Amino acid sequence: MTIAAIKKSVPETIEALSKLETIYLLQHKKAMESPYNEVRLGVSQKARNAFKKEKAKLIEELETKYNSLFDGLRETIKGQFTATLAPEESQTLQLWLMAETISEDEINALYETHVSNPFAMKLIIQLAKKHGFNTAIEVLENSLDNLLHEIKQTELLQHTIFKWILSGAFSNTALDESQNTQSNKKQYLDGLVDTFNLACDKLDRKLNKKKDEPEETFTQKD
Repeated sequence: MTIAAIKKSVPETIEALSKLETIYLLQHKKAMESPYNEVRLGVSQKARNAFKKEKAKLIEELETKYNSLFDGLRETIKGQFTATLAPEESQTLQLWLMAETISEDEINALYETHVSNPFAMKLIIQLAKKHGFNTAIEVLENSLDNLLHEIKQTELLQHTIFKWILSGAFSNTALDESQNTQSNKKQYLDGLVDTFNLACDKLDRKLNKKKDEPEETFTQKD
């Protein structure tokens, strides 16, 4: 569920910041109701200082939370690639590699059993090639380096979005901005978020077997 949690990080951040902004805007509005300029400035400044303090606290909490999620995902992936097979499983696959024939049902059953183990999958791909099977999966492309690179790129994209959101670039507290400027900034943010969500979905497809994959992962060549 790590990918799902990472994907939720952007809306969660926007929601958390929006709550802080709402409190600040209400306090600012209340300050502006005073007939005394000194009171207006004092109350408004106090509200802004409180907002900045709570925002700094929020940023620290979010950075800790989401850095931990990405670190955990990397460790999980590394663990999968360094996982060994039980002796009997390894022996079984080696025997299959020496077999003269193998059916579609048999090789697909091996895939279903060992899909979460990259080492086993390499042996199964080797077996498929030996017996001339087509394959509908991209196991060989999912090397550890490739997956870690994609995770890093997704993390950098998330950091870019967070930087824009938390810097106030899309903040409702930018009271002096025109509606057109705010609209353009929102469109830019929406584009970044769409790209981020696509990156998360791509990672999810690579790390988890999906139900929309062909039932027969390996098929005999025509």
